Formats: sequence, C-alpha cells, structure tokens
Amino acid sequence: QLSNGGVSLIGVPDENGVLPVLNFENMTGKKDIINSSSSDSDVGIRIRSANNTIKNLVIEKAHDNGIQIKGTEATGNVVENCIVRYNNDSGIQVTGGAANTTLKGIYSYRNCDVFTRGGNADGFAVKLSAGPETTNDTEVMKENGNFMIDCYAWENGDDGWDSFDYPSSEA
Repeated sequence: QLSNGGVSLIGVPDENGVLPVLNFENMTGKKDIINSSSSDSDVGIRIRSANNTIKNLVIEKAHDNGIQIKGTEATGNVVENCIVRYNNDSGIQVTGGAANTTLKGIYSYRNCDVFTRGGNADGFAVKLSAGPETTNDTEVMKENGNFMIDCYAWENGDDGWDSFDYPSSEA
C-alpha cells in the first residue's frame, strides 16, 4: 500500500527486455476467490496518496484489482509501461475522488472476477467518482483529469474501459 506520497516502484527490465513480475497469487486475504467475493483489502498495489510512480512492472494474480488508485488524496500518480493481467477484478481501477492520474503504455488483459462470472473485471476502470467534481471548465479538466495514453485492453471479463459514475461518499 502506497499511503506516503512520492513513492516510486520501478522495475528494471532484464537483458532481454523482460519486465519484473509482482505475482500476488499467494498474498494474504481471501483464499477462496471462486466462492467468495473479493474486496479492497485484496488489491495488489493500492495507492491512496499523491505523486507516486509505478513503472516497468508486470502485476498479476491479485485477488482483486491489480492496481487501485483511490481517494481524494490520490492525485498526480503515474503508472507507465506496465502489464496488468490475470487479476480477480479490474486490471487498474481509479476511483473515489482520485484525480490527475496518468496511465501510459499499459497492457491490461485477462482480468476476470470469477465470483461474479466476469461481471465486474475491466481492463481499466476509471469510475465511481474518479476525477474532479463535475465541471465544464477545460482548465480544471487539464489539471485534474485522469488520462490514458497508448493503453490497451483485451479479453477482460467485463469491459475494456469502464467509466460508470455515481456520486460516492467514499474517499
């Protein structure tokens, strides 16, 4: 969990360009992901603070989201050149007031929440009160929006990109 701002989690590719793997298959939390729903306590990497960087990693087999960026304090975060795959919910979720997030060069595939038969797992879930409050101000959006650049999603249990929104009291 990255709850102190300004943390960098950067992998160094090997001599063949292969990225290091963070495999959460044996993490503590819900052990029976087939017969019980997962929860926020089961995410692989959780970001709840500002100005963190995750780069050059493979994140896989988390019992919930591979990466979750959540809360109004979660601003200015960057995830770059990563693969998120085989997670038991969305590959990357940005939610609950998180803003000014940049996702760049991300491949998100084969994420599938087996408990709901794939009904929630998206490649990218930038939803549920993510980003700035409702605004028509272009400058506010430029400074606080969540951006995806050169991101790819395929073979996820639900959507490639999900931006479903409703007001949330969670932060």
